[in-house]
Order: sequence, then C-alpha cells, then structure tokens
Amino acid sequence: MFLCNRCGEVFREPDTKRVTENMDGENGWWTYTVAFCPICGSHNIEETAENNEDGPED
Repeated sequence: MFLCNRCGEVFREPDTKRVTENMDGENGWWTYTVAFCPICGSHNIEETAENNEDGPED
C-alpha cells in the first residue's frame, strides 16, 4: 500500500511515467520512472508497512 502525504489517500499502486532526458546534449540519455499519486498527482508518496499481503516473512 502507498500513502500520499499531500492528500492523505491510501492506494495499492501509484501511477507511473517513464521520462527520458538528454543530460549533456550529445549521447548522455537518462531514462527513469517517476511514481505519483493517482488522485492528486503529487510525487510526495511513501510505501506503508501494510504492503506485504502474503503475511510475515520468515
């Protein structure tokens, strides 16, 4: 589970977006994934301890 620190919404999976940036103007491309709240769009989210649905790990 994830918690949005901006709107307080609890959700199972955040929305994600893949971003590609040209870092140095030549051959330095950087691709990364950004997670954000599906309700308000804030990047200020955190994973809660309730995320493990299978039970306690050994």
